Amino acid sequence: MVTPDGSLSGYTNHFDQDRLEKELESIISESAGSGVGLMLGTCFREKDAGQEFCYNQVRVYDQGGHLMGEYSEILRCSPLDNPGTGEMTDCVEGRLRTFEWKGTMFGILRYRGTVPCTKNFPFRQGKRRLNEPYQYFAMKKTLFFLMILTTGILSFAFLHENERGGKQVIANKTVTQVAIVVKDIDKTRKAWAEILGVDAPVVSVAESHPSRPTRYHGDLTDAEAKLAFLDMVNLQIELIQPLGGKSTWQEFLDKNGEGIHHIAFSVKDINGMEKKFEMKGMPTIQNGGWDGGAYSYIDAGQSLGCILELLENYK
Repeated sequence: MVTPDGSLSGYTNHFDQDRLEKELESIISESAGSGVGLMLGTCFREKDAGQEFCYNQVRVYDQGGHLMGEYSEILRCSPLDNPGTGEMTDCVEGRLRTFEWKGTMFGILRYRGTVPCTKNFPFRQGKRRLNEPYQYFAMKKTLFFLMILTTGILSFAFLHENERGGKQVIANKTVTQVAIVVKDIDKTRKAWAEILGVDAPVVSVAESHPSRPTRYHGDLTDAEAKLAFLDMVNLQIELIQPLGGKSTWQEFLDKNGEGIHHIAFSVKDINGMEKKFEMKGMPTIQNGGWDGGAYSYIDAGQSLGCILELLENYK
């Protein structure tokens, strides 16, 4: 979904940043719950080296509500001998960039030309230099049309891919992992090691990672858990001990006690896989990532009798 410039903040640099961020989080949650990606136009303030700058941004979110990035631009249409005011003097011009989704590139590129520079224009150090040449950007209606056209092409490509793929969702027929939620991971890992005649597995702590922050039912959560892994010949056994915070692990332990929490499959394009399951009535309960990968828990209880985990390794 594409929105016009300033659709959240208003087309002004006079807005409440705290309220904007709160409303933005709500919008992202709603769009992710519906499996809709966003190209959201809004003014937004960011800090750099202790100084605050205002940008006229387009913030890009994928269908899971994760920020892919943002770009910003400034409308320039005044004569060189009489520089204008407003957006030219109230906002900083950041980088314009493109994004890639399922092999398709979209976004905006900058074109070279000539731009007036005024003393009160707050150029951000490192982003661009004074007197750096750029062309006037007086083409917003055209750009907006191109963004809508691109979104339509992406939507058609996604629907066409689903139709071509038929009813099959998971192509990989190998179960990667079976996970068990436990109350005391040290006690349980030693018991498993004794039964299998192996060394007790090491324990690590799973926490939110900036590349893909942990979300529970679409909301950010500070949930953490202790993990231990036992590698078998044909799959991996994962032990999970919740450490607090809202999570599917804690929810399962509170409702069911210790037991098998999920089975996992390795996938490609984890965000697209989430959407495919949502279209079949199986929403994402929790998702997150680590340095080099991502995971998603799918609520497949009513259809398949269990929770599914999707795992994607980027490396």
